[in-house]
Amino acid sequence: MKMDISVVTLVFGLLMFDSSQECDYYVASGRKATLPMTFALDQSDELTWMHGMKTILRQTKDKFTSEGKNIVTANGSLTWANVAQSNAGPYKAEVHDRDGKSRWASKSTRLCVIDPVPKPTVTHECNQTEVKFTCDVQPKAEGFDFEWLQDNQVLDTEKGQTLTRPGDQVTGPITCKLTNRVSSETSEEVHQTCYSEFYQGKLFGIETWIVVATGGAAPPEESPPPPWSSGASLPSGGPFMGGGGGDEGGGGGTDNE
Repeated sequence: MKMDISVVTLVFGLLMFDSSQECDYYVASGRKATLPMTFALDQSDELTWMHGMKTILRQTKDKFTSEGKNIVTANGSLTWANVAQSNAGPYKAEVHDRDGKSRWASKSTRLCVIDPVPKPTVTHECNQTEVKFTCDVQPKAEGFDFEWLQDNQVLDTEKGQTLTRPGDQVTGPITCKLTNRVSSETSEEVHQTCYSEFYQGKLFGIETWIVVATGGAAPPEESPPPPWSSGASLPSGGPFMGGGGGDEGGGGGTDNE
């Protein structure tokens, strides 16, 4: 029983090691891909390509195996018009002369097929004097890097899915870029609509920011001007006006002898 467990453990360990091998070529699924042939073939050579332990092509002059005819080029390279995840894995090529003697054998070359990144979209929300941008990815995916751009200039220190900036520093379009080993996509430009202008100054000796939000309330209606502001004469004889209606020299006063 111990021997059986040891054998299972060894096989499992080999499988784990194999799956963790680095890739020699990265290609995008659903697109054209080529695994190059690095040996110059003679017309009389026999070329064999293996995918893992399976022979997928055997070429002798102009004769091919049925599976390999559509995936080999004139120089012996493998090519796919629409590569799929099932095409990933180790490949090896062998060349023999007309007598069956080995002329060349390649090392094992691992092909990795990765889905291209989707095109992201950017949303934003207002938070007091800051604007928070989020790079949304649909459908959900992983294995890519985020990059933020403002006015088409890369923000080198911003590598996360969200970007938070002071509103007064967001004066141009913002875009988000997704990149993996085989593709990249950039979102449409987004302009923040939280704040239009920022003023900075001191109020009672304290540094103060005044934020002017876009789409604010209209200013209050002005009160109508008083009637005399347009040049009309002031009313005469009112309770606060002196001498109204009396005789010359002061009216109701008594002269002192």
